[in-house]
Amino acid sequence: MSNNTKAKFNISTIFDVINREKVIIGTLIEGELNKGDTFELVSDDEKFSYSISSVEAVNIKGIFRIGLYILSHSDPDLTILEQAAGLTILIN
Repeated sequence: MSNNTKAKFNISTIFDVINREKVIIGTLIEGELNKGDTFELVSDDEKFSYSISSVEAVNIKGIFRIGLYILSHSDPDLTILEQAAGLTILIN
């Protein structure tokens, strides 16, 4: 990992929590995740920034994954994030 990268995280699924943020569920590949960590996604040469508002353990049918509650720092809301399932993201 580069000097600015704290973690690698593979996104398996993304969903909404009513009256809360988006949640991404996945697997931590390397490093450590913390509240306030950030990442970016690029779509059509435009960068979208996100921050982690909470990190939680999730048990899905006996398999433990990590759930990240996500806040967006840019528009459009969180529609770009909805397309990120299957991607590995670098967390700063």
